[in-house]
Amino acid sequence: MPLAALHQPREKSQRALSLTEKVIDLNSANYTAWEYRWECLEAVGCSKDSESAFMQRIADSNPKNYQLWNHRRRCAFKWGEQHARQELDFASRCLMADAKNYHAWSHRQAVVSRFGLWQEELECVTALVEEDVRNNSAWNQRFFIVSSALDRGPWTEVFEREVDYAVEQIARCPHNESAWNYLRGLCSLEGQQAQLAHNSKLPRICQQVLGCLGRAQYATCSLRKPKQPIKHRSKRELRVHSAAPVYTLAAAEGLRRALQPQADLFNSWNLPDWLVHWGHPGNMLVVLAAMGLYGCGYLGWQIRSSDDDEAVMKAKDLHPKLAVGMTVFFALGALGGILSLIMQDKPIFSSPHVWTGLSGLTLLGLQGMLSLFFDDDPSLRSTHAFLGTGILGLFVVHAALGLQLGLSI
Repeated sequence: MPLAALHQPREKSQRALSLTEKVIDLNSANYTAWEYRWECLEAVGCSKDSESAFMQRIADSNPKNYQLWNHRRRCAFKWGEQHARQELDFASRCLMADAKNYHAWSHRQAVVSRFGLWQEELECVTALVEEDVRNNSAWNQRFFIVSSALDRGPWTEVFEREVDYAVEQIARCPHNESAWNYLRGLCSLEGQQAQLAHNSKLPRICQQVLGCLGRAQYATCSLRKPKQPIKHRSKRELRVHSAAPVYTLAAAEGLRRALQPQADLFNSWNLPDWLVHWGHPGNMLVVLAAMGLYGCGYLGWQIRSSDDDEAVMKAKDLHPKLAVGMTVFFALGALGGILSLIMQDKPIFSSPHVWTGLSGLTLLGLQGMLSLFFDDDPSLRSTHAFLGTGILGLFVVHAALGLQLGLSI
């Protein structure tokens, strides 16, 4: 091969450099070609602009190429501090295409560490978190910057500033795992001096979040000392733990992640607070009254007890239609209620309101299935009637719990 013919005698010339470019264009993962190119650059040199353009071309087609980023780092260190900000700009462009490009973040860390661009990088990640508070990569980069402060100056002032910053971001989005992990990470940097249980701000913000939301998984976890069980938990915390087992927390977070884009979209419309807060209960109250109490309850019992044949025929026509309509609207309403809670950044499964709603929907499904067997067993009609009445009673309780929930959040 032409490359081997030049590489074996270790020729370091302009033609060897040009040949490595052609080989890398054919196979950008060819480690030998990259290594040989670096040796040639060291020997004969190359303009920064031409080498930067070459690396940009490779990055455009393969932005996660290990050899590319290793070569780029070598060049950055060789070209010095005056070129460092261009390297950060290059990494930023790669991150705009893929915010989780590990190589780009690692390159930024290497350049920042080598040339001491800590303040510039801190301002950059602050802007990224402001843009998207759930950007876990930006939080990781911020932790890298702040943890380096242990070796660069007084730690106490930095620690207090970053705790305040994390608390501010938690207030924006209490269910954001990244901010909570950052807060807990800060408290592990200084050993016992900055342990979670030894900083009064941390238990206070956790208790504030629990007091406002009733259930916040990360706030509860953050109250634990590292490798120690929770002690002296409040009655509120104990209720939270007993009412929301682990699987419900997982389900709640799964729903929140799935519906968060829709919630963000609706929030961007700047809907009135009263509409977001009371729109769901208002709509469901209409469905319960019109389709539930009248369509299912009143008309259902009219079929069983009325002597007016015309009224009975009318009821037999409307009753099943309104029952199906009620079930559909209640199911959609459940989704709307969950979306409303997410838009208000409130917990999903912390109230008995949700459990009565889910129970009611399950029973409605069973109630509908009973009607399929009326011809085979007429006695099921009585079961259907009394079960339906019980379900309506459950939904009345559900509505009362919903009103209580709406007044409490």
